[in-house]
Amino acid sequence: MYPHERSLVKRMEKRPFVLLGVNSDDDLAALKPVLAEERITWRSFWDGPPSRRRSHLS
Repeated sequence: MYPHERSLVKRMEKRPFVLLGVNSDDDLAALKPVLAEERITWRSFWDGPPSRRRSHLS
């Protein structure tokens, strides 16, 4: 999935365009390393379980 998003960001880099990610993983602590490993460079929000929600990740 990420190659498609990366190519889209690259193709649109000179235009007014924003890619936002919304993650619904249960475990925020497990999600953060994945974002780093996969080199997710776009803004990503976490919408996990209601009792553990926070604002943005990156």
